Formats: sequence, C-alpha cells, structure tokens
Amino acid sequence: MIKNRIIALIYRLVVLVMLSIGLTRQLGVFHGSFWYDLFKYYTIQSNLLAIIMFTILLPCTINGLKENLRGSAAYLTRFRMVCSVNLLLTFFVFWILLAPNVPMFYLFTFDNILIHIVAPLSCLFDYILFSETGKLKYKDVYLTCIYPYIYSAAVIIMGYIGYNYGNRFIITEYIGNEHVRGYTVPIRAPYFFLDFDEIGLYVLLYSAGLLVFILLMGHVFYFLDRRLHRKNVHTNNKIEISKPMSVRVYKYRSMLTVIMIPAFLVTLSFVYGDRVAEMINKASRGMWLKNETLLEFEVEIREERIIFLLDDSEADITDYCSATEYFEYEYFTENSFRQVIVVGGTLDNLGWVVFIWDSNGNFNSKNQAFLYASPNDTVDDFFSKYESEEWHIIAESRFVD
Repeated sequence: MIKNRIIALIYRLVVLVMLSIGLTRQLGVFHGSFWYDLFKYYTIQSNLLAIIMFTILLPCTINGLKENLRGSAAYLTRFRMVCSVNLLLTFFVFWILLAPNVPMFYLFTFDNILIHIVAPLSCLFDYILFSETGKLKYKDVYLTCIYPYIYSAAVIIMGYIGYNYGNRFIITEYIGNEHVRGYTVPIRAPYFFLDFDEIGLYVLLYSAGLLVFILLMGHVFYFLDRRLHRKNVHTNNKIEISKPMSVRVYKYRSMLTVIMIPAFLVTLSFVYGDRVAEMINKASRGMWLKNETLLEFEVEIREERIIFLLDDSEADITDYCSATEYFEYEYFTENSFRQVIVVGGTLDNLGWVVFIWDSNGNFNSKNQAFLYASPNDTVDDFFSKYESEEWHIIAESRFVD
C-alpha cells in the first residue's frame, strides 16, 4: 500500500471531482435540468454511493495529514470493499449485459466513460492503493449482497404496484421483414434481466448469476486480504523481512490483474463479435448510417390539435391527418441520405413512420409505426381502431413499392 497521505488526498480529491461531474452531467444539470427519474437506475445510485464514499474519505485523509505526511490512509476498509464490489457490478453488468444493445456512438462518450468506467475503477484502485491487510472479516463478504438485492426487490415491487419504466411495443403482424401491427404495454422493471414480463422465470437465473458474481468478487477481496496478511506475519510470530510487504502486495495484485483483463477482453469479444462484424460489413458497402445525421422530431396533441415539432419550429398538421391521409416531411442529410417522415391517424390513435434511403437511392430501413392506444383500451379495442386506420398502408405503398 501507499503510505503517503498527500498522494491519497490528491487522488481522492481528483476522483471526487470527476465523479461529481459525471453524475451531474448524467442527471442533466449541465443542460439546465434535473432528471430525477434517472435515480431508478442502479448505475446512478451506485455512482452516488461512490461519491458518498469519497466525500467521507476526504476529511478523514485531511485529518490524518495534519498528524503526519506519511502514514496509513486506509479508512473504512470494509465500506470501501463493499463499494468496490457494488461498483464493479455496475461495470460488468453494463459492458457485458447492457452495452450490446446500446448505440455504439454513446458507449465511448465522456459521460458514459465517467459513470461506467472511471467510477468503478476509481473505487477499486483506491482500495488497492490505500488499504491495509487483515482488516476484513469473512462475514464482510456477504455485506456486498445487501444493497444490490434491496435495489432489485424495490424496483420490481415499484413496477408491480404501478410505477412504469417505459412502454414496450408488442409486435403481432409483419409485412415482409417489417412489423406493422402491435400494441404497447408498460415496462415494469428498469433492466431486462429483472423483467418477469419479458423473460419470465429467467429473472431468477440472472439473479442467481449476479449473486454468484457478487459473492465471487467478495471472496476474491477477502482471500487476497487473508493471504497477504499471513504472508506479512511469519508462522513463528516473527516478522518476515525477506520479502517486503509492498513487493508481495503488488505481486499478487498484478497476478490478479493479468488474469482478469484477458478474461474480460475475451468475454467482450464474444458479446460484441457479431456487432463489430456487422459494422464492418455495412461500412464496406457504403451504407453506414450515422445517427446524428437524422432529424429529431416530436408529435404532440394540444387542445385537440396535432402539432409537429422540428428543431425550434412547430406546425399544426391536424388538417393533413386522418384515417386515410397523412402529413409528409422530406429531408436530405449532409451525406445525401433521404429521410421521409410520415404522420397520420386520428387524435385517439395517432402514429408515425420514418422511411430512409442511402446516398445511392437504395431503400435503407424503416422504423415501425408506433400506434398508441388509450390506457383504458383492451387489445381488441386497439385492433378495431387499427383496422380503421389506412394511412400507414397507403404511405408504405407509395414509398416502398
């Protein structure tokens, strides 16, 4: 361990500032808002836990520095171990389970790197650099499970008593390779691996896997701590001086790093292999479509009128929308992609669809038409409304055929 409190103070101050920036940016503070609903995600809560940890450690380190420049800065060892394991859970769950379904351009943004890489590794490095051996007890391993499972139980219960985490579009009919009929249902869990509606009893399998991971990490911390502590004390109660403690600590921790990094990279190759191959294939055909080139628009209903919002402008398109008519907006991107936005339907069953062509004029993709039913509608009510709406079929015949 490093027994220089000024180094510990600088490290913890820099990390606290970085984590605070990452969390506030993620919560929208830098954009003049505060998206409090993001606290439903474990990533946000675990990052807040890391900030609390470094906020507590900072004054402890300052007080220690007042006594002497050199000395241990290993405060709250058990708490730091629990925080490290909980933040490593954020790291591995995101990069292995969630990231494959996240847009590639977002993965390596500044905000995402701060909350999903810097925060977990900062907690781990603080524990490695500034902890003393012999402070952990075996029961501490099980303390690592408390918060993740309280969180999991709480968000699932919230979902089933009425809190929704969004809406899922249930597909019921296809035309060719495109789905054109379906209905929306509420999502009752923040992550797919906690969603009984989506994966059923596989939630229990994921939960068991996460439990094994948490306990495995807790045991790694504990047994590494025990081993290093025993190495520090000779069996005859004499201090072993042939191998200084600092040398042995870095030896075993380096071995752990050498094992973990290749294992993690191999896992990522299995998770992202198909995705990388698909990206290379698209790029080779000149059909790579960057998300930032497409228009962002919204459709709202205000006082029985349909409003189309684009950038800072808006237009009343009510007179252009009906069961058989639609509003059309065409746009060409900087890389010559053609985008046609079509909005149609009635006030109680409004929807839209987007058609895209590449720079060579080839039809590229089509987003599904989101047709929203009223919250009190049954599935049969929804389909009866859907049958009366023909605007999307007419638009598809014009732009696709």
